[in-house]
Amino acid sequence: MATCNYSRFSRNCSTQKQVLEVSVANDLPALVSDANILERIVSELFLNACRYTPSNERITVTVHFYQNSKSLKPQEPQSNLSSLSSSSYFQIRVNNSGVEIPLAEQTKIFEPFYRIPPKKIIDKLSVFDQTEQICWRDYSQSSGTGLGLTLVKKLVQYIQGTIEVTSSQNLTTFTVELPLVLSVDKK
Repeated sequence: MATCNYSRFSRNCSTQKQVLEVSVANDLPALVSDANILERIVSELFLNACRYTPSNERITVTVHFYQNSKSLKPQEPQSNLSSLSSSSYFQIRVNNSGVEIPLAEQTKIFEPFYRIPPKKIIDKLSVFDQTEQICWRDYSQSSGTGLGLTLVKKLVQYIQGTIEVTSSQNLTTFTVELPLVLSVDKK
C-alpha cells in the first residue's frame, strides 16, 4: 500500500474541501500481489468517493489484516504462491459520508458505462424533493464515464479478491478483500 500516492489524494480532498483520513494497520504482513493493480484499485475507489462526497464531508481509507472472513471463498493457490490461511485476508475500505446510493442502484454500479441517474443519488446536503420523497442534488456535472468501478471489480477479481458496496444513512462503503498469500521458494 506504500505505492499509493497519499499526497495526491490529500491535495484532491483539500481542493474540494473534503476531509481525508487514512488508516493503515502497522502489523500488516507482506501481501504478494501486483502493486500497480493495488494502487489502481485504491485510486479508482478514492477518486469515485472524492467525486461524490460533498464539501466538509469525510472520506476514509483503511487497510487492515483480518482472519476468518465470511465473504471470501477459499481460492486455489497459484503455482508459486501458498495461502497463509484460507481465512487470512487484507481488507481495504473506502468510505465517504454525505451521499447514499439507493439499494436498487448498488447492483448496477459495477456494470460498464453505468452511472447512477442524478436524481437517484441521495445526499444529505441536497434539497428535499416532495414528489419523490428523497433528497437530491444534480451530479450531472460530475465527470466520469461509468468505467471506474467496472475496472475496480475486474482488477479485484483478477487478483482473486472480492468487492462489495454498502450504503445507508448517508455513508457509502466499498470493501475490497484480498486473500493473503506468501511467496514460496521452489528448490
